[in-house]
Amino acid sequence: MPHPPRPPPAPRPGARPPERELCVIEIGDGWAIRWRGELRLLATFETMRQALNAALHQAWQAKVDVLVQQRDGSMHRMRPLQPVEPEPRRRRGGGSSTER
Repeated sequence: MPHPPRPPPAPRPGARPPERELCVIEIGDGWAIRWRGELRLLATFETMRQALNAALHQAWQAKVDVLVQQRDGSMHRMRPLQPVEPEPRRRRGGGSSTER
């Protein structure tokens, strides 16, 4: 009687799970975000800045790093920082809003 197939080996105790990372890559005339190792794109953008901002926002929520494609093809790792609320804009002048 043949033996049943073995299940895949479990990770060793204390071993880190494989890290998921978001990648910001250049495609044609634009930029895209995808998970590392996957072909499916999550989103496309016209500029690198738009793609990077979206990737950093999503990476903060997922608690992962972002890899950004450089001009020479190498990848640069970025760790997202906690998003901060923009400071309120200050009005110019002495602070009085009365007209003369």
